[in-house]
Amino acid sequence: MGVEETAERVISRINELRPEGTGFRPATYHGPIGKLLAKGFTAEDLIAVAEWKADECKRRADWQWFKPATLFRVNRFAEKLDEARAGVKITGQTGFAMTEGDQRAQRYDRRKAGKYPTHPTRGQR
Repeated sequence: MGVEETAERVISRINELRPEGTGFRPATYHGPIGKLLAKGFTAEDLIAVAEWKADECKRRADWQWFKPATLFRVNRFAEKLDEARAGVKITGQTGFAMTEGDQRAQRYDRRKAGKYPTHPTRGQR
């Protein structure tokens, strides 16, 4: 399957997922989709990320960033695909999706800020 066919398939799926059915044109996104295909990603990978992000946008009721230009940024796509494959946990009242790694990083940041006590046997510096 070439870039044109893949772009048509992926963008059609994105247009189906958006509540207002915004008509993104596949030809506009040949570049980013072609770069992802060249890096070894498949059409199924792109659709998986789109469907995962659509679920997140539904939960948050915020579709502002659900567009191909945001979904298919080459420098962040692998991370998004990992999150889509692993699934995410919804935490807190905001409804933001957080991966297990995000939760660990958040706990670490709180500890550094002094919100959690240090371990009693390790002492203070």
